This record gives sequence, structure tokens and C-alpha cells, in this order.
Amino acid sequence: MSKQSSMLMGILLGIILVGSMLLYNESNPQVAGEPDVWVASGFEAGQAPSSAAKARRPRRLPQGFQTIDDGKGTGRILIADRPGARSATALLRETLNELAAYFDARPRVTGGFMDQQDREIQAAIEARFQGTALRGLALVRLANGKGTVGFIYDRAGTFLHSMRRLTEAFERRLPQPPARQVAWQTVPLPDGSGSMRLPRGWRITGAYQGMVDAQGPDGMAVSLGAAFQVFTPAGVQGPFGPMQYPLVAPYSDPVTAVRVLLPQFVRFQRMMGQPVVPMRWVRLIEQAPAPGMLPGGQSAFLHYEMDVGAGPEMRRYQCLSLIGTAPVSYQSWMYYISSVAAPKEVFKRNLPLLLEIWQSWKVSDRVLKQRLQNALQSMGEAHRIYRQATQNAERVMERALDDWAEVMRGSRTVEDTLTGERGQADLGWVNRIVEKMNEREGWNRYRAIPLRDL
Repeated sequence: MSKQSSMLMGILLGIILVGSMLLYNESNPQVAGEPDVWVASGFEAGQAPSSAAKARRPRRLPQGFQTIDDGKGTGRILIADRPGARSATALLRETLNELAAYFDARPRVTGGFMDQQDREIQAAIEARFQGTALRGLALVRLANGKGTVGFIYDRAGTFLHSMRRLTEAFERRLPQPPARQVAWQTVPLPDGSGSMRLPRGWRITGAYQGMVDAQGPDGMAVSLGAAFQVFTPAGVQGPFGPMQYPLVAPYSDPVTAVRVLLPQFVRFQRMMGQPVVPMRWVRLIEQAPAPGMLPGGQSAFLHYEMDVGAGPEMRRYQCLSLIGTAPVSYQSWMYYISSVAAPKEVFKRNLPLLLEIWQSWKVSDRVLKQRLQNALQSMGEAHRIYRQATQNAERVMERALDDWAEVMRGSRTVEDTLTGERGQADLGWVNRIVEKMNEREGWNRYRAIPLRDL
């Protein structure tokens, strides 16, 4: 399914049932302009026109509508763009009025969903065309200053089989939402050791021999190429007792290293004369191995949360980091980190931008881009966030179509978890039926399974 396939339902953050009365108790049909003509005949049989059908009156599409025929069946798509549309509900209502002259009567809405911003609608429809009963979906989306409305339909007995195919064809015509506009600029590192691309509003806060820290709006930050010497407990033992070093910890794997060293960076900041910003490890979300960056060491990509700051100013951050550790001697080891971070509430939507900054870092390893992509593929949560931020999951539409199939079929699968046997129950009563059957058994032996979960 195309990238557009998930766009249709991707912003349905709050699902609101659209009452049928709202959508179809309106004024008389109106047909605008000089429409195209389609002499519909033989539709119900998928055959050549009969002489009786030819005698029927032409069916006139409203102005601006185009038709797309289902090459593998008898289904059809009607689609039109309406510049300046501001309400998906109003656009659907107007289109239903217009199509009354095309179908035998005004299509009837039997139920539907819309988003809270009134930008998108999916509605189940029923209609008749020259006496043939039809079922379908009315799909409306507002984007880029215009509304796109489509009706996908087929004979009542075959629509469930052609629904996905017709929907995919329609979605290829949907307008893309406006891309996030980012004004990029190439910025040299202050010490001349490299460069990076930064969006407007970002600034480099420190750089040394390729290492760089940069900050952006909303608390976003990147820290790339930082390497530190960490002393082991044995390494800090001097002739007169322990000596003071900024970072002290036993050599360890990347996860343990981050957890142990995060709070110690407060001491490091004080010794370097930097502003003190407390950091505290919260939890590891996931990790993926990375090719060894340091000889004899360990490397991993980590997705984790940490608290930054103290008191009322403390904020929870999510980070995606490449961590490397490698022993130097019994006295010390190396700790390497490149990281992108943002407050938890804005991390998901900004991860693609943060990764683009990371990948533009000129002093980074040339294979870092591929390593990062490979790690994201194996880190399910981070990869899911990345895909959601760049494109809405295609599964959203798949699940929506499964739900529509259940509504139109009027039944849901019920499973006997003891024997594995399955049957069908009326969709309107299935939960009550399962509840009563389980009460009779004395345990949750039966369960209802939505089509999207099969």
C-alpha cells in the first residue's frame, strides 16, 4: 500500500461517530455546471449494454468529478477536488446532494467517523444505480487548501471483496499533507574541524576537534563525537589515597556505562567550569548492537529516557545514542557517545530532524548513516517512532477497512479457547453473547475476535 494509504486515517486522534441525520437530512439535490455524461448500462451484470439499458436516461456526474473503473471487477470510484473547502462535514453533505442526480436517489449515510478538526471523514454509504443495490465508502480529506472527496462503491454483494482494491486506487489520488518546512544552513564548527547542517533557530554551543554540541528550540539537542577517559577504581588509588578524577567507574558495557556515568557528569561540568545540569537515568527503552567503534570494545545504539535538571525545572528527555566503550589499561577505559535528545513530549515528532542533523555531521564515520538505519530497523520502538514521524503507519488503514468489513457483514468471530473452534455472532450482540456464555461456563472460555486481529 502506498504512503498515501495511511494518510486518510492517520490524524484520527479522537474518533467521533457521525450521526446519519447530520449527514443526510438536508435540502433538495443540486447539480452544478455542465457535467460529464456516463451512460451506465449492464453495471449489475458487468456485461455489455442491453438495448433496454441504452434507452435509459444518461447519468450526469456533477461538475469536476472523474471516474475510475475497477479493472478487476464492477466497482467504481468517483473523485473530485474542491478548492477552498474548510469543513469535511460540509463538503460531504454538499457532495451527497450533488450525487442525487447521478444515482437513483441521494446516497444514504449509515454511519461514519471523523477527526476532531473536521478535516477527514470516512462514512459508509448505501445507494441504488438503475435499481441495483450498491454499498460503498465516502472518503473526504482536506489538505493544502482544498478538499478531496471520493465515493468508492460496488454491488452490495461484492463490495467487501473489492473494498481494499478500490481504496488503494483512490488513495493514490489523495493530496499529501504539507511537508514540514525546514530552513537548513551549513554551519562550520568554530574550530574548523568540520561542519554540520542545522535548521534555522539552532546554534552550536561547543566544538573541539570534530566533537560538537548544538541546541535547538523546544529543548532539542545533539552531542556528537564526545570521547572521555574514565578511570577505574583501581586507577584512582594514589600513594596517599584516592585521587580526584571527573569520571570513575569500572569498565562495563554501553548500557551500564551510561547509567553509571550520567550523574557523574555534574562533577565533570564543575571541573570544566561549565553550567551544572544534573542528569539522572530513568529507563532503557531498547538497544541494538553496533559494529565495534573502538578496538577491543563494545558498541550499541541505545534508546532511553533520562531526567535533566532539578526541582520544578526538571524535564524528562528521550535520547537515541551511539555508545562505545573500550579498555585502555587496568587504570582506565574510553567512553564514546554521540547522541540526539529532546523532551519526551516532542521527541517522536522531531526524531527525523534530529537524525538528519546527526547524519550531516561531516566528521562522522561515512558508514554511520547505514549503521543508524540498520540499528533503527532492529530497534522496534525507535524504528516505529521514526516511521510514525515520517509517515503514518499503513496498518491504520488496514484496521479501519477490517472494521468496515465487520460492520457491513454484521457479524464477528467468536472463539472457544478450549477447543479452538470458531463461529460467527451478530455484531450488535456479540459482547453480550460472549458474556452470557462465559457466565454459564464459570470462566472466560469464549472470546470475541475483531476481524482486524485475525
